[in-house]
Order: sequence, then structure tokens, then C-alpha cells
Amino acid sequence: MKVREDLHLVHGSVKGPVRDENEDDYLLFEPEDEEEFRRRGRLLAIADGMGGEAGGGEASRVALRAFLAAWIDAGRARGEGEEEFFPLKTAFRRACEAVREESTNRPELLRMGCTLTAVELREGRILGIHVGDTRCLLSGPRGGRWLTELHADPDSPHRLTRAVGGGGGGEEPQTFRAELPEGSALLLLSDGLWNLAPEEAWLGPFVPNDVEGRARSLLASVHRGKGTDNATLIVAYRRPGGRADRIGEDVRILDPSKPGLPGFREPGLFVKWWPWFAVFGGLVLGLLALLFGRDS
Repeated sequence: MKVREDLHLVHGSVKGPVRDENEDDYLLFEPEDEEEFRRRGRLLAIADGMGGEAGGGEASRVALRAFLAAWIDAGRARGEGEEEFFPLKTAFRRACEAVREESTNRPELLRMGCTLTAVELREGRILGIHVGDTRCLLSGPRGGRWLTELHADPDSPHRLTRAVGGGGGGEEPQTFRAELPEGSALLLLSDGLWNLAPEEAWLGPFVPNDVEGRARSLLASVHRGKGTDNATLIVAYRRPGGRADRIGEDVRILDPSKPGLPGFREPGLFVKWWPWFAVFGGLVLGLLALLFGRDS
């Protein structure tokens, strides 16, 4: 993927301490052709497999693959009279169809589903489409605001009222638009990340001194055991002056296909096994005390 210098892009995903696997997935896409990029911009998206349902991770992957392919085709086929959300809506419908088709063809995945939040970014303009409890946050020097609604049952927050698949049929998406001024950032967060703090805590001023470091710290907190869910993050920071100082692979936080978090050492042998050392040591000391007690 060609990565242009108008934004500082930071992204990553980690498995939480409870799940057996990471059911989140995400994508970043920029057209190679300069004219197409000028006309269409870039695409950012996150999908979070529905916890407790069969095939959540597969649903995320199927939905995003179908979404991207349909978004590319719809943008090229879009006529002058089509509304601005036409590519996103077309891609969303195709993602829903793909998940339904996959679950029909594979009975073990009958109720698979996921959230989906996708954004077109073009010259500081944001167009988005969304279902579920992933979040999209616009954050600047004066504070932030949520761009997406929470599609979850107030009495049972883990039960989604809208999703892609899942057997519920609640697929009516929210669309939204906003501007991304210079000096501001757009954040896409799965619920395993934004749930780490109250919603209001995310609405403070955006501090751009170390975008990558802050993102790395957030993901590391989940990776090391804080929270209960997987966590995925995409940050698009529009630096004043229109150019990023670092782009592309240099700011990649984590390759989801590889274990571990770059920059953070795994615990050493003693740290990992000290409880067993303690138990064994206690047994040895107890046995010695018993033997010496008999001798005396």
C-alpha cells in the first residue's frame, strides 16, 4: 500500500487477557493512482467479532475483505448523480451479504457476526458508516467528541442492537460526516480499548507530542492484562502544515499475525514461574524443618 505524507497514521491490535484469540480486524487502504486518491481519499475500518458467538474472528475478516472490494468497485462505478455515501453504503451492504453467505455455507458459523466502523478520509473531510460498539472519536486541542452512536442494549451493554450478521438482522447503519482540521486526530477504537476509561475521559484535549507512544501505551495496557477484551486502534493525525514526520511501517505498532508487542519484553523465566518456585521452596523448607525437628 502506498502511504502518503499528509497524515501520521498509527495502528495496532492486541489480544486481551481473557479471549483465546483476537477476533478484531482492521484495514487501511490508499489507491495507488494519484487521481483516484485525490477523488476518493483513503479508507480506514475496524471490525470486532461478536464475543461469545461462533466465528467472530472469521466474521470480521469476511466483512472487511468484502467491504474493501465493494468500496473500490463502487467508487469507480459511481455516477455524478450518486450521493456522497454511495460507496460506503454499497460496501456495507456487500459486507453484510458476505457474512450471511459464509454463515449459511458453514453451519458451525451460523450466528457469526461483527461490528463495523469505516471512514473515508479525503483532504480533511470525514465520511463514515457504522454499526455496533466500536467507536470513532474526533479529538483536537480543545477536546473531543464521539462521531458514532453505541448500538448496544442499555440493560445489557454486551448485547448489540445493530451488527453485521449475528443472526439478528439489525443491520441499518449510522452514517456521519465531519471535518478533520489540522492539529486534530481521528481515532477508531474497539470496545476493548475505549472501555478502559469512562467515555468522558476520552473527550479531553488531544496532545500530539507523541502519538505513537500514547497509542503504544494504550495497547500495551491491554496486552499486559488490563481490561477483558481484545483491543484495536487506528489513529490518523493531521499535522499542522499538512505533512507527517513519520509514516507507514515506521509507525506500525503490532502485526496481528505475530505474538508479542514490539518494544515490550516478555517476562523472564523467574518472573513467569516465581509462584511455582515459591510453592516448591515452601515444601522443601517444611520438609527440612520436619526432619530436623525429629532429630532434636
